[in-house]
Amino acid sequence: MPDEESYRFELQFDAERNMVRAFHAGLCTLPLLKAFLDAIVNDPRWAAGMMLLSDFRQTDASHLSNDDMREYAAHTARYFDRIAGSKAATVADKPLNFGMVRVWEAFAAIRETPIEHRVFQTLEEAERWLGVPPKK
Repeated sequence: MPDEESYRFELQFDAERNMVRAFHAGLCTLPLLKAFLDAIVNDPRWAAGMMLLSDFRQTDASHLSNDDMREYAAHTARYFDRIAGSKAATVADKPLNFGMVRVWEAFAAIRETPIEHRVFQTLEEAERWLGVPPKK
């Protein structure tokens, strides 16, 4: 059984840029992914239409399965009204992590989840795709 206490995430809300940056580290499991999403969409600073940039470069996805990604997509779809119009990018530079995010994307597309999402190998690519404006 994975040590769920080794996983952590940090959220940085940036109202000026209308975005949230999420930094993840440690061994990731399905319950922890669900807790991450719950924390974002239930935060009073979150609003539908915000951008989300998730950095998974320090995350170990080795305990996640395709079934976990299917369930995470179902969990994401439960927040339909809270995520509608949002745009999200995930940075995953490890092949396994990148692949797991792509599996989630496929399941989320099947469920017609109303969030535009892409996965990238570099932070620069993700920021460019999101159209993150420079800090003022």
